[in-house]
Amino acid sequence: MFSLLFAFLFKALLPALLLVALIDWLTMSRDRKARTLRRQGLTYAKISSRLSCSPTIARRLCQSAT
Repeated sequence: MFSLLFAFLFKALLPALLLVALIDWLTMSRDRKARTLRRQGLTYAKISSRLSCSPTIARRLCQSAT
């Protein structure tokens, strides 16, 4: 019984959670994206390539206050 409930929740809620995470990522601001990528350990050069800006701009975005 428990395994059926778990399987249902896993199949029903996981896609919904992934959709919410995708919408959040698509709508978040550039500086928030930069800070998120920096927390994940990316360099300013890699962040700049993902956000299509210079490494200097990427560094400023990461250091900007919210």
